[in-house]
Amino acid sequence: MRSITVALVLSAALVALLALGQLDASPLWVAPLTVLIGVAAACTAAGGVTWLAVVFGALGTLALGWLAPWNPSVALVVTCVSWLVPRGFLTRSNRDLVVFAAAAIPGAIVAGLIASHFALAPFAQHLAACVFAGAALAVSHVVVRVDAPVAHGLFTAGRTLEGEVAQALLDAADAHRMSAQTPTDKPVPAATWRALLKDADTRASLRGAKGEDAEKKRAELDKSILDRVAALRPAKAEEEKVEAPAKTDDAVEQPAQEPLPKTVVETVVSDEPDVVQASPQVDSEPVENAEPKTVHASPAVEALVP
Repeated sequence: MRSITVALVLSAALVALLALGQLDASPLWVAPLTVLIGVAAACTAAGGVTWLAVVFGALGTLALGWLAPWNPSVALVVTCVSWLVPRGFLTRSNRDLVVFAAAAIPGAIVAGLIASHFALAPFAQHLAACVFAGAALAVSHVVVRVDAPVAHGLFTAGRTLEGEVAQALLDAADAHRMSAQTPTDKPVPAATWRALLKDADTRASLRGAKGEDAEKKRAELDKSILDRVAALRPAKAEEEKVEAPAKTDDAVEQPAQEPLPKTVVETVVSDEPDVVQASPQVDSEPVENAEPKTVHASPAVEALVP
């Protein structure tokens, strides 16, 4: 969705620049408008207002005014390239920068050539050509994902510094990336991010400074950065502690007793010799191979013996 918005904004910028170039008006108000349009286009392509976007947006507009009398196509190509250059500084790695350049430069060339070729065409064709040019410029937004200016600034400052402050800034950069990808109900205000980025830039500029005043200023900035980053971290939910019931000394676990099968006969040897007592739960089968000796048994056993 963001790439579509970028394509439409850049298309509108091309339409406005070409329209202003065809107006026979005083350059006292045409020049500021063209510079403003170029800066807005560069900031849109970069994903935010940065000094690089402002500089390259203005330079692209100046290049358009200088080169248009000589070759309008080259002038528009240079302008389109200048709009995309600030975004290249926001890539996360050299590989991403190479991929971005491979997509941005051809897209800018196609956009400049198409827009200049249909600059004097009927309005419908002119508008369609500018929309196509804006889509060509937005291809780099689809191919490579870059950091937002705030996240890139925090990441760069974190890599420049060392120690706990550096790790805190890297964590803040990751938090900004996550907030941009997954919006929450209570987003962090933009003023908070800008204040943190300002402290990070100031701290990075004082990295090599010497003297007691510099040490004191660094300590103040370190404390401010750590406090701001700690406030950005989401509060951790309290873990529920489930306590196991304590076992008392009186409670003794008794093993479960399995029921005896009905075929088992409990025999008890009495104190008297040759006397056997049996329980009433006896299998109904007759007792075989009984010994011929005299046995004194209970009446229940005698009833079972044939």
